[in-house]
Amino acid sequence: PEPVKSEVPEPEPAKPVPEKPKPEKPKPEPEKPKPKPEKPKPEKPKPAKPKPDKPLDLDDLDALLNDNADKPRGSPPPPGAVESPTPNRETTNRNNPNLPLSNSEKGAIIAQLKQCWRVDPGMAGIETMSVTWEVRFERNGALIGQPKEVRHSPSTSPAFLDSTYRAFFKCNPLKNLPGLKYETWRYMEITFTPGDMTVGG
Repeated sequence: PEPVKSEVPEPEPAKPVPEKPKPEKPKPEPEKPKPKPEKPKPEKPKPAKPKPDKPLDLDDLDALLNDNADKPRGSPPPPGAVESPTPNRETTNRNNPNLPLSNSEKGAIIAQLKQCWRVDPGMAGIETMSVTWEVRFERNGALIGQPKEVRHSPSTSPAFLDSTYRAFFKCNPLKNLPGLKYETWRYMEITFTPGDMTVGG
């Protein structure tokens, strides 16, 4: 009898296992330069917040005024001098806007207007002519509006009226008026008579 062949296949020879590639060793990274330590910046001083104003206390104000009143001002008076209880009259009068114009101040206004007034002295009946004008002025002496006639004598001629009227514009503005007395001269009545004139409030 022939030998019975085994149907079991013969094992195949084992295939060689491919070798795994060896991992490459990582290259050492170049050392990074160490950062230099930062110098501490000097702190800027913070601006001080302004303190709210303290409400004014009347008691503190009175105390301050009393302290100043006790302190001597300026050079001491000479021995034997008596302090006058009344203020300097000249200074007070000069600073009082309600005082009338002095004669010298009125004279300065009249002198300016006379230079600008042209009238014929040989005009018939001129000796009885007169006219009064109401005028208003700015602080700088400039005329406000137009002069307003207040009154005139019956014999006053139109030529006389016209010559006095024009004088205000020829001398506009008036100069060297006392600024501290503006309330006195801001409104004036000025009367023209032959060869002369008068200033009234």
